[in-house]
Amino acid sequence: MEGGRVLESVELLPARPTDGAPVLVLLHGRGADERDLSGLRAHLPPGLGLVLPRAPFPGAPWGYGPGWACYRFLPDAGGVPETGGGAA
Repeated sequence: MEGGRVLESVELLPARPTDGAPVLVLLHGRGADERDLSGLRAHLPPGLGLVLPRAPFPGAPWGYGPGWACYRFLPDAGGVPETGGGAA
Protein backbone atom coordinates (compact mmCIF):
# COMPACT_ATOMS: atom_id res chain seq x y z
CA MET A 1 0.00 0.00 0.00
CA GLU A 2 1.16 3.52 -0.75
CA GLY A 3 3.13 5.13 2.05
CA GLY A 4 4.00 1.80 3.64
CA ARG A 5 0.57 1.21 5.21
CA VAL A 6 -0.23 -2.38 6.03
CA LEU A 7 -3.84 -3.51 6.00
CA GLU A 8 -5.17 -5.47 8.93
CA SER A 9 -6.39 -8.88 7.84
CA VAL A 10 -7.73 -12.23 8.91
CA GLU A 11 -5.73 -15.22 7.71
CA LEU A 12 -7.47 -18.59 7.59
CA LEU A 13 -4.77 -21.10 6.78
CA PRO A 14 -4.76 -24.90 6.67
CA ALA A 15 -3.70 -26.65 9.89
CA ARG A 16 -0.51 -27.77 8.15
CA PRO A 17 0.23 -25.35 5.30
CA THR A 18 2.78 -26.49 2.74
CA ASP A 19 5.14 -24.52 0.50
CA GLY A 20 3.38 -23.56 -2.71
CA ALA A 21 -0.12 -24.13 -1.31
CA PRO A 22 -2.69 -21.87 -2.97
CA VAL A 23 -3.93 -18.77 -1.17
CA LEU A 24 -7.09 -16.89 -2.08
CA VAL A 25 -7.36 -13.18 -1.22
CA LEU A 26 -10.94 -11.90 -1.00
CA LEU A 27 -11.88 -8.21 -0.73
CA HIS A 28 -15.07 -7.27 1.11
CA GLY A 29 -17.55 -4.74 -0.19
CA ARG A 30 -18.06 -1.13 0.85
CA GLY A 31 -19.42 -0.92 4.39
CA ALA A 32 -18.45 -4.48 5.34
CA ASP A 33 -15.33 -5.70 7.14
CA GLU A 34 -12.64 -8.36 6.86
CA ARG A 35 -14.81 -11.03 8.48
CA ASP A 36 -17.68 -10.56 6.02
CA LEU A 37 -16.50 -13.31 3.69
CA SER A 38 -15.13 -15.75 6.29
CA GLY A 39 -18.28 -17.90 5.96
CA LEU A 40 -17.06 -18.98 2.53
CA ARG A 41 -14.23 -20.94 4.17
CA ALA A 42 -16.46 -23.98 4.70
CA HIS A 43 -17.13 -24.14 0.94
CA LEU A 44 -13.51 -24.00 -0.22
CA PRO A 45 -11.03 -26.86 -0.71
CA PRO A 46 -9.38 -27.90 2.59
CA GLY A 47 -5.77 -27.11 1.54
CA LEU A 48 -6.56 -23.57 0.42
CA GLY A 49 -5.43 -20.60 2.50
CA LEU A 50 -7.71 -17.59 2.76
CA VAL A 51 -6.60 -14.01 3.44
CA LEU A 52 -9.26 -11.38 4.14
CA PRO A 53 -7.85 -7.83 4.31
CA ARG A 54 -9.77 -4.95 5.88
CA ALA A 55 -10.21 -1.87 3.67
CA PRO A 56 -8.21 1.14 4.91
CA PHE A 57 -10.99 3.70 5.54
CA PRO A 58 -13.78 3.59 8.16
CA GLY A 59 -17.08 3.65 6.29
CA ALA A 60 -19.27 5.41 8.88
CA PRO A 61 -18.04 8.98 8.14
CA TRP A 62 -19.00 8.44 4.50
CA GLY A 63 -22.39 6.89 5.24
CA TYR A 64 -21.40 3.28 4.52
CA GLY A 65 -22.40 1.87 7.89
CA PRO A 66 -20.13 0.38 10.55
CA GLY A 67 -17.71 -1.32 8.15
CA TRP A 68 -14.82 -0.17 6.01
CA ALA A 69 -14.18 1.11 2.46
CA CYS A 70 -11.29 1.05 -0.03
CA TYR A 71 -12.21 4.49 -1.38
CA ARG A 72 -14.93 7.10 -1.11
CA PHE A 73 -17.65 6.98 -3.77
CA LEU A 74 -19.98 9.91 -4.48
CA PRO A 75 -23.12 9.01 -6.47
CA ASP A 76 -22.92 12.06 -8.76
CA ALA A 77 -19.13 12.18 -9.13
CA GLY A 78 -17.88 8.58 -8.84
CA GLY A 79 -14.73 7.69 -6.94
CA VAL A 80 -12.80 10.36 -5.06
CA PRO A 81 -9.20 10.01 -6.32
CA GLU A 82 -7.55 11.28 -3.11
CA THR A 83 -9.00 8.32 -1.21
CA GLY A 84 -8.26 5.58 -3.71
CA GLY A 85 -4.66 6.11 -4.67
CA GLY A 86 -5.77 6.18 -8.30
CA ALA A 87 -7.92 3.06 -7.95
CA ALA A 88 -11.26 4.90 -7.77
